[in-house]
Amino acid sequence: MNLVLRNGFPVSRALRPVAFNGSLERLMDSMFEEFLAPQESGISSPRMNVIENDQGFVVEADMPGVAREDIKLSVDNRRVSIEGEVKRESTQKDGQNLLHSERLVSKFSRSFTLPAAVDENRAEARLENGVLRLTLPRKEAAQPKKITVQ
Repeated sequence: MNLVLRNGFPVSRALRPVAFNGSLERLMDSMFEEFLAPQESGISSPRMNVIENDQGFVVEADMPGVAREDIKLSVDNRRVSIEGEVKRESTQKDGQNLLHSERLVSKFSRSFTLPAAVDENRAEARLENGVLRLTLPRKEAAQPKKITVQ
């Protein structure tokens, strides 16, 4: 199998389109590189589960490599937003040359709407082994207020 290195990432010749002209070949090459190459930057969405129970909701989101202080959470009525950032320090020392790196800074972002309002004051978040676990209790329905006539 013939492999061609494009930006440090091998692309099979079988996957490369036949060149009709230079500009079309460059366009097709860039499309294949974007599709096949690992994402080096930008924002991705963490994979997650949302579970509804009698008390409210439990959200489990994969946040590998994200420190507690790099996670931002917000809950506004039914809307939940989760953001995080993986920061990697360079371990390159004097006399070393970095030949290839795929471990870069990356951001995580996810927002979604729950089917019922959440009590923000009782919400809890825990990060353990790269999994963020949110416990979001339902907001109790407002009780009608009785007013006495004077």
